Amino acid sequence: MTLDPHTTTLRPDLQTMTLVHRAGRGEQAWWRSVVLYEYSFTAGAQPELATECIADAVRLGVDGVVVPSGPDAISPEVAAQIVSAHQAAGLRVIASLAPSRGQDGLLADAETWLNAHVDGIDLRSALAAKQVTSTGPFHALIAEHRHEGLLAGAMRERDDLTGHLAEDWLGHLRDDSLTDVPWNADEIRNAVTKTFDTRDALGASPAWTTTYALYRTGPAGDSWQADRMPVARVRAAALMVMALPGACYLLQGEEVGLRDWSLDHDPAARAAQVREAQLAQANDPTSMFEHYRRSLRLRDDYQLGTGTVAWVDGAHRASGTLELLNRCMLIVLNTAAEPVLLPESVKLQHASTDIRRLSDGRLVVPSDAAAMIELPPFAMSEEG
Repeated sequence: MTLDPHTTTLRPDLQTMTLVHRAGRGEQAWWRSVVLYEYSFTAGAQPELATECIADAVRLGVDGVVVPSGPDAISPEVAAQIVSAHQAAGLRVIASLAPSRGQDGLLADAETWLNAHVDGIDLRSALAAKQVTSTGPFHALIAEHRHEGLLAGAMRERDDLTGHLAEDWLGHLRDDSLTDVPWNADEIRNAVTKTFDTRDALGASPAWTTTYALYRTGPAGDSWQADRMPVARVRAAALMVMALPGACYLLQGEEVGLRDWSLDHDPAARAAQVREAQLAQANDPTSMFEHYRRSLRLRDDYQLGTGTVAWVDGAHRASGTLELLNRCMLIVLNTAAEPVLLPESVKLQHASTDIRRLSDGRLVVPSDAAAMIELPPFAMSEEG
């Protein structure tokens, strides 16, 4: 059966499904589903530190890294050193340029990085800050140097996302629409749906993030990412985000539970702290690091980054829960105060916390938790 954009009855245990995003046809560009690890220091000014962090990125299991270039001009030698070392380890490299460099400085830095064979350029908030007046020269540079090169950016949701996507054609445009919402299933569902609708209409790829890394300031108000909110919610949301089609940006340190979005720390000490935490948490199935690593492994094994997504409103859906289906994986996110019971027959692949079964075999998903369930094959077309 081919899904259509309307609510469709498919099978008794799923009841109804609403198509949100359809997988693209044929082979897709690498940047549409890439997982990127963003360094939390100015790599352009500290190339040796960037090289030391390669092992951390590889250990986590990401596809590439985002290297902040810094407020000063990048030298060809430093750019080549950083790019070649990472690519030799099998990692793609995105150079993240400092908006304060202005249009001319950004173009000069972009050319230096592209001459060093970087895979993409991230303009960060330069468009929203009006430091870049036209993306045309950047597209021309990328087309000259790279086949399927990426041009990315970041801005707040209020900064006319649709206009920038349509006029500037950014492959990735990160925003705060998901990190700013309250811990509420309907709010999260609406934010995810809106992100897909906006990007799909213009041929762009969603670029998900679970941290408020756009402007290096933490979220306030009722956001589920606010510092006072339980870590369990971060773990649950991270599982959902890493199971969504599109690109995924992870900020260095979040994979071990650090929640400091600022750059007000010693770079070398911060990198060492992350590395020590990774090694300490490795092979502990309850740790944040293994939670992230397991989620990324399942994303890769089941090709979730390029799947078709539908919301599920099934017989076991309760108020305060969100269920989405990506390929054969059902993600259940429970934002309610009460646990959710799932049928005995479900096959649990991963969860954000300990999941137990009752004596009758039913699965208990507690409050502030998410579960990834593998379903048996059924007639759901990924294309067409």
